[in-house]
Amino acid sequence: PARVMLFGESAGAVNTCALLASPPAAGEEARAAIESGSCTYTQSAEDAAAQGDRFVQAVGCASAADPAACLRALSVEQVLRAIPAPVNISGLGAAEAARWGPVIAPATLPERPYEAMLGGRHHRVPLIVGHNTEEVGLAVPAIATEEAYRAALASLVGPAAADRIAQIYSVARFRTPRAALVQVLTDARFGCGARAAARAAHAGGSPTWRYLFAQPLDSAMPAVRALGAWHGLELLYVFQHMARFGALAAPTDLAAERVMLDAWTRFAAAGDPGGDTPWPRYASGMEPTLRIAATPAVEPGWRNAECDGWD
Repeated sequence: PARVMLFGESAGAVNTCALLASPPAAGEEARAAIESGSCTYTQSAEDAAAQGDRFVQAVGCASAADPAACLRALSVEQVLRAIPAPVNISGLGAAEAARWGPVIAPATLPERPYEAMLGGRHHRVPLIVGHNTEEVGLAVPAIATEEAYRAALASLVGPAAADRIAQIYSVARFRTPRAALVQVLTDARFGCGARAAARAAHAGGSPTWRYLFAQPLDSAMPAVRALGAWHGLELLYVFQHMARFGALAAPTDLAAERVMLDAWTRFAAAGDPGGDTPWPRYASGMEPTLRIAATPAVEPGWRNAECDGWD
C-alpha cells in the first residue's frame, strides 16, 4: 500500500495529473507516470455548468417539472445524439462539441495541475512524463500537397498563424506534407505539453524522468510500421503484448518491451526507473530524455526550438 504507482495514457494521463493536484488524493500514490497526456486540459466550473445547460436544452429536459428525473429517463442513444463529441486526437475536423475531463472546483481540483506543479503545491511524488514520436500518426488523413497541408493548418489556427507554423515546419524538412502535419500536431498537442509538465514537476520538487517512445510496431505490416510510434502504441509494450505474439513478434519489438518492463517495474517498486537501461533524472539545461526503442539512448531535450515557439 505504500508503493502505489498511479499512471495512465491519453485521457488517463490527464486524470493522473489531475489527481496529483487534487487535495483529497494526497498520500494515496507513491509515484506516477503521465503517458501522452496534458496537465493543462481542464475547464472551469462555469464552462462545465454551461455545457450541462446546453445538454439539458438539447434533450428537451429544460422545461420538465423535474429536469433531473427527465435526464435519468433518457436512453443511451438519446444521450449520445444530444451533444456529439467525436474523438480525434489530431484536432482536425469539426469543432469540439463537448469536453469531458477534470473540472476546476475548490474541494477537488482548486487549480490547473500545471500551475500546482509549478508552484510545488501538488503531491511531490517521483514522476515519469513522456510521449510518442508520431502521436497523431493514425489520426491524420492523406495530405498530398503543400497546399493541402497549409489548408489543414489554417483550419486549426487561422491563416496568419498557419503561415508562421509553415515557416517553422516547412514541408522541405519532412518526407511528405502529411509527415509535416503529423509532426506539427504531435509537438503542439503532446510533445511540448510533456516538456512543460516535466519542467513544472521538476521546478515544483518532484524527482522527474522524461521519455520519448520511438519504437514503430515492427511486428506489423509495412504500412503500419510506416506510421511510426502513434498514440497509445506504447501500451502494447507496457503490458507485454509483444511477448504474446510469440514467433510473430519482431526482435526489435521484444527488445523495446524489455526496456519498458524493466523501467516501469523498477519505478513502481523503488521510485527510480533506472536499471538495466541507464535513465538519468530530469534536470534543467540538458533536460535528459530517454528515447525508448529497441536500442534505447539518452538524448538532451527534445525539439526545444519548436516547443519554445509553441510556448
